[in-house]
Amino acid sequence: MDQEILDKINNYIFPLCDKFKTVVKSVYIAGSAVRKKDYVAGSDIDILMIIDDTRDDFDRRVIDLINMNLREISKMAMEKDKLDLHMQAPKPLTVFWDMVRSGQPWIITQMRDALILYDPSGYIKPIQLLLNEGKLSGTRERAQTLINDAPKKLGEARKIFLDDVTSDLLSAMVESAQAVLMFSGVAPPAAKNIGKELTKKFVDTKIIPARIVKDYEIMYETTRKIDHGEISHVSGREIEKYIGVVSEFIESMEKLFNVLDFMNKKKMVNAAYDKTIDACGSALKKAGKTKPKNHSEILKHFKIHFIDTGLVSKDHLEILKKMHSNKKAFDSGNVSDISEDEIYSSNVYATNLQNAIGDVKIGNGTKKSSPKKQKGKK
Repeated sequence: MDQEILDKINNYIFPLCDKFKTVVKSVYIAGSAVRKKDYVAGSDIDILMIIDDTRDDFDRRVIDLINMNLREISKMAMEKDKLDLHMQAPKPLTVFWDMVRSGQPWIITQMRDALILYDPSGYIKPIQLLLNEGKLSGTRERAQTLINDAPKKLGEARKIFLDDVTSDLLSAMVESAQAVLMFSGVAPPAAKNIGKELTKKFVDTKIIPARIVKDYEIMYETTRKIDHGEISHVSGREIEKYIGVVSEFIESMEKLFNVLDFMNKKKMVNAAYDKTIDACGSALKKAGKTKPKNHSEILKHFKIHFIDTGLVSKDHLEILKKMHSNKKAFDSGNVSDISEDEIYSSNVYATNLQNAIGDVKIGNGTKKSSPKKQKGKK
């Protein structure tokens, strides 16, 4: 991205940062706009702002206010300069750091290539350096790395001697199995215990067939016998057979990893959705309205009594609809159109809605306001 484009973006972002300088921690550009050498007019530019919610005087309503300003900036940039600024929902610092610390894939990818626009406290740069040096890698990222490395081990096995061949073949199986077990919450077991752990976690629960574990145990035993000199020769045909077995095992682990990843994301989306529905239902109940049993009716009545009356920002209604749509997509298994950002931000959206509802004084249908200072008597 050339300097002229950056200058235009800064002209939009800096005034907002200055306006909210007590809470704006950092702003950066992420995604393909950073990686492309030549910016193409009309391409979207992803921008994320981090809000410092650790301050004692922090008011969560400022997030909605900043979000509204970001949308206005996005519209203005398109009309005036044909810049498609994709303003992501501002991330509270506590949520952002938790995502970095736990290795959420989309935030890790963003941070590695991020182009910093505003970072007066020097917060982002050290995180970038630590990520690029591999010192901040979460469980999922590490698991994905092991999954990706397994086929490379398989390719190298064809070129080396017998002992190294079987050792690398077993290593490919061990690492891919450890990756899946680790991702499912099991501490990576030693090679000799992998069969037992796979059986307990996935065979007994009928997620994978027993033959997959049997293939691993045969390969482990063969490698052990070669290491101890009990087997001194393996034919080329047998090696090809082992390679085929290991290849199938790795493919099974990759499929299992994807299934587990889908299940985790589905659980995350459903939990956030249920959280929003409960919040809406509770709000209706406190307002003296009968809580509908049907989710669609809850959303409908919440719109009537809280959105249409202006008690809660209409932006939350659009988020509710999107979360409802995402839940249906996961229930049907058709999630190709849902971004990682939407999935991992679900709980943030749910929490923001809860806070927005919490700011409404249910009794008389007004928003909470800060108490005014009484003037001293003369």
